[in-house]
Amino acid sequence: MSKFGNFLKRYRAQEHISQRTLAEILDVNQASVSLWECGSTIPMFDIIVALTRLPGMPIEELIFAYFDSYDERGRIRRKKAKTS
Repeated sequence: MSKFGNFLKRYRAQEHISQRTLAEILDVNQASVSLWECGSTIPMFDIIVALTRLPGMPIEELIFAYFDSYDERGRIRRKKAKTS
């Protein structure tokens, strides 16, 4: 899961918002929200702007989580699998 995915999931839990409700607010499908949270994809910046308008959204954390989800080459940063 990306930092952005963790952040978004934590925000939804704090605000008691389901993936479906967030998807409706942002005018995207629920699968998109799920993919963001699991770190498979990152939303386009227009979605980030829309997220800043939500009540209780910590904007600074949102921006840091978004940009920290990319590596230095602009690719989505993935957590490495643990090896035993």
